[in-house]
Amino acid sequence: MSATNITPIERESVRAARESARTSVVIIGAGINGISAFRDLAMQGIDVLLIERDDFASGATAASSHMIHGGIRYLENGEFRLVKESVQERNGLLKIAPHYVKPLETTIPIYSTFSGIFAAPLRFLTHKQGKPQERGAFLIKIGLTLYDTFSRDGGNVPRHRFHGRKKSLQQLPKLDHDIKYTATYYDASVHDPERLALDVLRDGDAAHSGAHALNYVEAIGLDDEGVLLRDRETGNEFHVAADVVVNASGPWTDLTNEALGTDTAFMGGTKARTSSSTTPSSLMRRPAVRSSSSTPMAVSS
Repeated sequence: MSATNITPIERESVRAARESARTSVVIIGAGINGISAFRDLAMQGIDVLLIERDDFASGATAASSHMIHGGIRYLENGEFRLVKESVQERNGLLKIAPHYVKPLETTIPIYSTFSGIFAAPLRFLTHKQGKPQERGAFLIKIGLTLYDTFSRDGGNVPRHRFHGRKKSLQQLPKLDHDIKYTATYYDASVHDPERLALDVLRDGDAAHSGAHALNYVEAIGLDDEGVLLRDRETGNEFHVAADVVVNASGPWTDLTNEALGTDTAFMGGTKARTSSSTTPSSLMRRPAVRSSSSTPMAVSS
């Protein structure tokens, strides 16, 4: 039997975007950040087109740690505003998405009482990490008490518990018997982040008739008027004019910018430091220097 060539049929959603050829915002990358931006814009009544070259939420969102943490690690550097924001987001997800987001009980074994007590104030004041050091019970107790303070408004998770060696081993007999204390606190986890992301996507899609999301469509070029797209199902290329183009492709940010004709080096190791010239304003560029409001602006998130 000879093979028959089957010509892919253009999807209705792609055809509509191609024929419209115009939107206010194009978002490249449908991970949770791109999807959240899509929903936020759609709920404000702004025309927006979200594109993803693969499945929705198939990249870093699917390969995440699955934790919905409240930012406890930011406490040590005094980043209280970030802790508050993280806790609020965690508590919000526990309330609105209890079918996906569940409380996560975490127990810390502690081997000393006062370790790290001198290094911690210096780290707090200078925001420098320094060499990793053991945290003793005293520091951990202070940190978890502060964490509970930030969590109190939500009321979604229990407060932390602190136990000595005897009670800790009664509850968790397989722990190392050299411990002196244990501290137990609660964050949250999401077991199916892709499903949560799709719920957020559906919210945006239903909120505004001018909001559209396309997967298996990739951005291959940028010009003064908008972005050139390719339907990976059919191979067809088409242009969409936009006022703003947002690069929300996460760890692929630099590769996406390269495909759009711009060399950047935003992505690196977690300990990397960008140059002092990398300010918020340098994350945005105009493809053409023109005062007209029709000039699109490319933004890397």
